[in-house]
Amino acid sequence: YFIMPGSDVIIKAEWTKVNISKSMDGEIYTVPPSIMKSRSSDQEIWKYKSSITKIIFENEIHDIESEVASFDISEAKNETVIAHMVLNDDNKTYTVYIQGNGKVIANQNSSYLFYSFSKLTSIEGLEYFDTSQVTSMSNMFYGCSGLTSLDLSNFDTSKVTTMNSIFHGCRSLTTTITISNPNITSYGSMFSSAATNDSTLIKVNYTTETSELVDQMIATKSSNSSVVKGELVS
Repeated sequence: YFIMPGSDVIIKAEWTKVNISKSMDGEIYTVPPSIMKSRSSDQEIWKYKSSITKIIFENEIHDIESEVASFDISEAKNETVIAHMVLNDDNKTYTVYIQGNGKVIANQNSSYLFYSFSKLTSIEGLEYFDTSQVTSMSNMFYGCSGLTSLDLSNFDTSKVTTMNSIFHGCRSLTTTITISNPNITSYGSMFSSAATNDSTLIKVNYTTETSELVDQMIATKSSNSSVVKGELVS
C-alpha cells in the first residue's frame, strides 16, 4: 500500500496478478491483468509467422517508432496486451514487440503459440512473460528451426500438464528448462528432431519429484539430438 499524507489517494498493487486498484475521491479503478490470447487461428501476428525473426516481450505498453502494424492480442480484447510489428532492414521480415503493463501473462492454453515460426531466431524479454498459470505448452515452439537460444530461467512449468512436441524440430536450439510438475501426462515427441545441429544442447533440470519423468521426456529425443538431463533443483 502507498498512502500519500494529506490527500485521499490510496494505491494497492498486487503485482503477481497485475491487478492495481486506486482509490481517489472515493472512486476505485481496477486495471485488468494483461493476459495474452491463445492461438486459435492464423490472424494478427500469427498471419506473419513465416516472416518474423525476433520477438521482444516488454513490461510497458508504449508506441514503437516505425511500426507498420499493431494488434490487440489480449484474451479479453481490452488492449492490455499489444503487439507492434516493425519491418526489418531487409524489408521482408519483422520484429514483433509484445507488451503488457507489468508483464504479459501467458494464456492458460499456450499450445501452438509460436508454432512454425520458421525464421524466428530469438525471443527476448522472457522475464516479462509469466507462464505460472499455463497448463498446456504443447507444440509451443514446434518447427522453430531457426531459433538458436532461449532464456527459460523464468519459465514456470508448475501447472503444466501437456508438453507434447513443445521443442519438436527446434534443431538449432540451445537452452535449459526446468520441469517442476510431476503431473505432466502428455509429452510425446517433446524433443523429436530438437538440438540436432552442431554445438547445440538442451538441458532438462528436474526436481526430486520429476526425476523419473524427465528421464522419460528425454527418451523422446531423436538419435542425433543433444538433449541431456541437467541439474537437481529445489
